[in-house]
Amino acid sequence: MDLEILFKNRLQQISKLEYFCVIYGKKNDIISNLRETLNEAQQIKGFLSSCTHLLEKFRTENHQKCTKLLHSSQQLSTIMLNALAKASDTAHQLPQIGQSVEDKVNFSPVLAEISNTPTPTRCRLLYFKSGDRLSLAEYVKSPYATKRMRPLALQFTDFEKTISTEAFKMIPGYMRGRENLEDILAFLDNVIIKCFTLKYTLVKKRREAVTPAELDLWNLYKSQEEYFKGSKFITQGDICRLTDKQIDKKTTSRITIIRHLKIIREERKNAAICYIWCKN
Repeated sequence: MDLEILFKNRLQQISKLEYFCVIYGKKNDIISNLRETLNEAQQIKGFLSSCTHLLEKFRTENHQKCTKLLHSSQQLSTIMLNALAKASDTAHQLPQIGQSVEDKVNFSPVLAEISNTPTPTRCRLLYFKSGDRLSLAEYVKSPYATKRMRPLALQFTDFEKTISTEAFKMIPGYMRGRENLEDILAFLDNVIIKCFTLKYTLVKKRREAVTPAELDLWNLYKSQEEYFKGSKFITQGDICRLTDKQIDKKTTSRITIIRHLKIIREERKNAAICYIWCKN
C-alpha cells in the first residue's frame, strides 16, 4: 500500500515537471504577453483616474451651485414669512372711515427689508432678517416658536463651527485614518450641527406651537433639560434618529475627531451618551 502511494506521488511530480517544461519553453511568449497586459492595465488605471477626477469636479461644482440656489430660496421664503407676520400684526387695525388703507397700514418698511436683503454668501447661514443671522434668542421671540408654523430651514448662530486645514492636519494620524477634511466638514454640518439645530428648533417652541406629531419628542427633550443645565447637548439617540441607523465604527471615529477638535465633548447621564456643544 505504501509503495502504491509513493508511486502515485512520483507520477504527480513527473506530471508537474512536464508542465514546467512546457511553460518554460514558452517563457518568452508569456513574458511578452504579461508586459502587454501590464501596459494595458496602466493605461486603464490612468483613464479611470481621469474619469474619477472629472466626475469629482463635476459633482463639486454642481453641488455648490445647487446649495447656493437652495439656500437663497430658503432665505427669501423666511423673509417673506417674516414680512407676512409683520403685516398680520398691523393688518388687524382696520382703517377708519375716510382713511385709506395705505394711511393706516404702512408696508413700506417690510417691502424695503425684502428688497434690500443681500444674497447670502455662505450657504450654511440662513438670514432671519436683514443683516443678521438667527440666534436661539431671536428664534424664541419669533413666530416660529410661538405659532404652529414650520420654516423650510433654520441655522442658528449658536451652532456654527468650521475646521481649518491647519487644525485638521494637527489631528494624530492614527485618529484621522483615511478621513479627509471635506468628509469631516460634511459630517459636522449634516449630522452634528443638524442634530443640534433640529433639537433646539423643537425644544425652544412653546407648548401651543408644538404639533401632535412633535409632542412625544418635545416631552422627551423637556425631560432631559435637567441633565446639563446651561449647556446645549444631543444624545446618540438623536444621531440615530437623524441618520436612521445605529452608530457604526465610521460614525464613532468621526465623532472622536470632532471631540478632539473641541467642538463637542462627551458625557454620560442616566445610561445615555450625550455630546455637549463646547462654547466659543
